[in-house]
Amino acid sequence: MTNSMEGLFAIINGQQHLLNPSDGQYYPIVDERDKCTGSEEPDLTVQEELDKFLKLTGGDDYVRYGVFYNEAYKRHFRTGTVLAADIICPQYPGGKFDAIMFLVAGNRAEKCITPAFCYTAQKPGYLMLKCEGSPTKSIHRLDDYIGEREIEGKVYRVLSIQTQTFLNEAQENLWVNQFFIYNHKNNSYLLIDSNEYEATEGEQKTGEICTYGPCLASLLTQPYNGNPVGVYNTYLRERDECGVWSEFHLLTDDMSFIYSSPLHKDVKPVFSQPNYTFALN
Repeated sequence: MTNSMEGLFAIINGQQHLLNPSDGQYYPIVDERDKCTGSEEPDLTVQEELDKFLKLTGGDDYVRYGVFYNEAYKRHFRTGTVLAADIICPQYPGGKFDAIMFLVAGNRAEKCITPAFCYTAQKPGYLMLKCEGSPTKSIHRLDDYIGEREIEGKVYRVLSIQTQTFLNEAQENLWVNQFFIYNHKNNSYLLIDSNEYEATEGEQKTGEICTYGPCLASLLTQPYNGNPVGVYNTYLRERDECGVWSEFHLLTDDMSFIYSSPLHKDVKPVFSQPNYTFALN
């Protein structure tokens, strides 16, 4: 039974719960920030490539295909913004892939925690979390977090995530980042990364990290032609100047546009729904 609601969360039987927009249900939160299963030191080469992408905001050399927020929507929040999605992430890239590739998604805030599902040649994929001012996390053992979802008549591996950025109302200009993964083993959300920092509302909207939603980024030049990778049901919500959160809503084509690189014409959608779902191979 829900006893109270506080913005993003519900208190149910004395425990904080987080809403999963895909099914409309609340799930208990488990704090795993200090003991996240599968956390390892990041591969420096991969981290350098990710840093290049974030600093250059993608661009033709990096983004092969993905969603970019339009000018109005990328600034359409006041005191908070959240992105929730299922990352479509096969265990291996497949095909003849032999480079570094990322599936990334920003929530519009300049200093958000950016998740990047990474592939290096034919090694198993893993999750990296990048946030300005905080150490990069690298999570390789994902078995408890990977689920299966039927999409377009086929079953895909998915990783359900939420990346949140919001103003701490108790202190002026103090912002909070939180990143959650859904744990399919025990039906809970794990809080695996967070930080706090000072910024004005304007500073959250002037940088370039907020320009892109889910996208596939890589410097590789050969055709991919591997296992389908992408995102399913990209939801966003935003908080206004009075601290009131909107409902979760799918990312649609009046808020964003699809970018397909003219340099990487080999990447083709296996399926897509504008602009919240796509898979590529």
